Order: sequence, then structure tokens, then C-alpha cells
Amino acid sequence: MLNPVLRREIQTSLRNWKVYAAILFYVACLVAVAVVGFWSEIYNSYDFSFSPGTINEFYAVMAIMQLVLIIIIVPAITGGSINGERERQTFDLMLVSRMKPFSIVAGKLLAGIAVVILMIIASAPVFAITIQFGGASVKDVLLLMLYFMFSAVCLGSVSILFSALIKKSAVSMVLVYVLAGVLTF
Repeated sequence: MLNPVLRREIQTSLRNWKVYAAILFYVACLVAVAVVGFWSEIYNSYDFSFSPGTINEFYAVMAIMQLVLIIIIVPAITGGSINGERERQTFDLMLVSRMKPFSIVAGKLLAGIAVVILMIIASAPVFAITIQFGGASVKDVLLLMLYFMFSAVCLGSVSILFSALIKKSAVSMVLVYVLAGVLTF
């Protein structure tokens, strides 16, 4: 049985075209980095080719860019989940339902992370470029994708924690971004 909160959130969010536009923008940013990187490497070489050793640099740059995008997107999606229920005055209704608090929080977390996981999976073909040119193996890319998913779940959990503890959405999201920045640097 699917979590009722997760089911409702997925049904309402995946009907909106903005989710698909965000995924398209996300993958387009990664593709732009890859294209600019390959083009600059080929253009600056003597014989209009690239060194296979630089593909590791592209892999690292794309991985760092994807992690930065995850750090920016996850708090924006999950940061106001509990606060939003309070502001819409539906939080009390969820609490008096037969659902356990863990089920409510898990549903909110999984609903927010589902979009980010879709973005991570959609970016896998961009990372397949590095497999093609020998910069990384399939195992490396799969482990990187799992790491991104784990990072998204951890950051989403912290976002929901701050959303539950602090009553104002803006304050909780700012604190999550500050904490993410401190942990990143």
C-alpha cells in the first residue's frame, strides 16, 4: 500500500508541467556544461581533438555541478512541506487522521525526493558520455548516482526537520541553505 501523503503529493505535483520543465532545465544545464567543456577542449587543441585524460576532469565538473544543483533544489522542494501544511491550515487535519506521524513525515520526504530522483536518473545519459570515452566505468557512474540520491535524502530529511521545528517557511529554508553551505564547504 502506497503512503497516502506520498500518493496525493505525487498525483498533484506530476500533473503540473512545471516539474517536467524543471527536469528539462536541469538536464539542459548539465548538457551545456558537457558541450562547452568538449568544445573548448577541442577548439583549444592543436589538431582539433581532445585528450582522453581530460574526460576525468569533465566527469568531476559535471558531478560537482549536479551536486550543487541538488543542494539548491532539494531544500526548495522539501523545505516548506510541513510549514506549507501549517500555512494552509491542513496540518491539524493530517494529525487527527489515522496516519502515524512517521508516515506523514516519510510521505512528505519521499514526495519531495521523488522529483529529485527523477532529475538524477534523467541526468544519467549525460554521465554516459564519460563511460563512452573511458573516463569512468559503469560502476563509477552508478555509485555516483546512488551517492547523489543518498545526499538528496539526507538534505531532504534536514529540510523537513527544520520545516517541522520552525513555523515560518522562509526562515526554515534559509537555515537549511546555511547548514548545507556550511556542510558543503
